[in-house]
Amino acid sequence: YFVGSCGGAPLEVVKRYIQHQRG
Repeated sequence: YFVGSCGGAPLEVVKRYIQHQRG
């Protein structure tokens, strides 16, 4: 995720990742 989020919207990717982890 972090490796492929370097060329786009890392913030959005991280936010989605946290949301998925929290449920």
